[in-house]
Amino acid sequence: MHEVRRIVIRLWRLVVIRHESLVFFTYHPRQGEGAIDDQVRVFRGRAEVPAGVRAEFLEARSLSLWVAMRLRMLFQGATLLVLSQDGKLCGYLWQRECDPFLRRYRWLTPRGLLLGYAWVAPTFRGRGLYGRLLSTGIALSHDRRNMPIVVYADAPNTASIRGLETAGFARLGTYEVTSGALGFYCSHRTIEENATIRDVWSASQP
Repeated sequence: MHEVRRIVIRLWRLVVIRHESLVFFTYHPRQGEGAIDDQVRVFRGRAEVPAGVRAEFLEARSLSLWVAMRLRMLFQGATLLVLSQDGKLCGYLWQRECDPFLRRYRWLTPRGLLLGYAWVAPTFRGRGLYGRLLSTGIALSHDRRNMPIVVYADAPNTASIRGLETAGFARLGTYEVTSGALGFYCSHRTIEENATIRDVWSASQP
């Protein structure tokens, strides 16, 4: 019953208006090509996710997150990157177009590849897993100029922000994002703007 309630709450949040304070970053060419990590398993779009991975998610996270994950893969073509160790879920990262149907982040870029949401198990934090997932995500994103990479963190999440800065991502700014009605309604307010994606690429040219 508790899991059913969580699923209902998640679906409800897609419909009602919600407010978030987010810090956005973008890929900088100085980061290089990234690197495929042999221990990161990649599941694309409608690909079947093994029962073992499902069990890891249910143990470490929740049924509601698993349902949301499958819907994201089936209907948004999202790619899931998973790191596990000894049958335990250590962390995961999403890679997907910036909501190709809803275009939630179109005010940042008309086309883009979103890295996130990301999660690392508390007992595995501080071991560089977030960086490994990000590096694999970069390596899988081949057309980074025409399909720029966008990644964000909740403004209060200083650990994630430090991780993105350490990985070399360029900070775009902090924004208050309001969305609802399944994403059909979305607006933003600029709290602090540091750069645009075009600025980042222009500054990187010799």
